[in-house]
Amino acid sequence: WEWLWQMIYEGRGINAHGVGGGKPLAAIMLSQARKQLGVHKRPLFAVPAKVIQNWSKEMAYLFPSSKILSLENLNKNNANKMFQQIAMNEFDFALISSDRLKMIPLRASEQFLMEDIKAFESRLRNLNNKNGGGRNKKKTERQIQESIEKKKEQLRSLQDMKKTNSIFFEDMGFDAIFVDEAHNYKNVALDWGTYTGEQSVTTQNFSDRANDLDYKTRYLHSQGKHGVFFLTATPTPNNPIEIYAMLKYINPEIWTSI
Repeated sequence: WEWLWQMIYEGRGINAHGVGGGKPLAAIMLSQARKQLGVHKRPLFAVPAKVIQNWSKEMAYLFPSSKILSLENLNKNNANKMFQQIAMNEFDFALISSDRLKMIPLRASEQFLMEDIKAFESRLRNLNNKNGGGRNKKKTERQIQESIEKKKEQLRSLQDMKKTNSIFFEDMGFDAIFVDEAHNYKNVALDWGTYTGEQSVTTQNFSDRANDLDYKTRYLHSQGKHGVFFLTATPTPNNPIEIYAMLKYINPEIWTSI
């Protein structure tokens, strides 16, 4: 319960209690508490497909009169119809499987993609201006160039989508997100050299799933109320750089203030 009260106040954070520690219960209670306080109105829960029905049952058990909208059966053919239902109806909980979250397009991604491309291009210029480095320098240059090209391709795809009648994340009014098994999003794009001055610590193999969640959380933070909550028993299981990845989602400004 201590985590619950802290998150009501802070509006973002990670529940890293161990397996069986009641993370789903705490998240559901937190969502309703913040809704009753008027902090947010339309929360989205991204959970693994294998447990999405368990989440729905627990929500219904804890709050029998609540309205639960599930995107469990979301696919390319019914996406626009289901997104319209979300946009036009009131609900207490919206559920989507983790592997389908990236199917919800984000209009603000255009700005974030351009910002990231600019940052990577600046990093590449700085790297080219440095003498020495040898093989490591060439490897890092290649990694950054690959990251730039991938983000430019995503930008072109998004700009094409904005010319259609697509419904976006913003149109559905989501103002908070709860992410179960959040360690599965650790491969987020980052250029550690921006902060360290080092050449070789750049993640180029970022996943589309992590990249999508990064932009959605950045959008939510930009709205002023944060509303980003992660659930995982293993937030940083493998190496220290994953601490950066988790904090990038939850509190991105922390790295620009130190």
